[in-house]
Amino acid sequence: MNCAEALRQSNYTGEISVISAEDIVAYDRTLLTKVLPTGDATKFKLRSDDFLKNADIDFILSTRAETVDTNVKTIKLSNGETIHYDKLCIATGTSPFRPRVQGIDYKNVFVLRSHNDQEQIKKLAASAKKVVILGSGFIGSESASSLKLQYKDAMEVSIVSMEAVPFQR
Repeated sequence: MNCAEALRQSNYTGEISVISAEDIVAYDRTLLTKVLPTGDATKFKLRSDDFLKNADIDFILSTRAETVDTNVKTIKLSNGETIHYDKLCIATGTSPFRPRVQGIDYKNVFVLRSHNDQEQIKKLAASAKKVVILGSGFIGSESASSLKLQYKDAMEVSIVSMEAVPFQR
């Protein structure tokens, strides 16, 4: 999103398409942890629909770029379409760390990267009595804090960390 916006601010008038596996337009991911048990990512949009329309930035949602052919400047999308480009910015983001521990693939174990992850966690948290969070960085600490603020004594929240103190790294 930042790249697309910077292009428009630099008076670029060509077509701009943002391909995203997400099913909603770009949103502030930092709010996922701050309001984990109550948040709605559709309200965290980085830019309004009017801004995107006026800036003529097109979002291709629920779609992944499968292959890029730099020789002919095409991108094959997961929906079967192939699109052509003049210039390409690849901004893949990152994937959440999944420690190699027994049970990491159980149905009630989640990572928090997207609004869909948050929605799944939110649904289960509403009836959970105990929650364990792996990691004491910003994501883990803010998630624990927001859950505890929402559910108070109705939920026991524990943080498991490899570090001696939170935010050590």
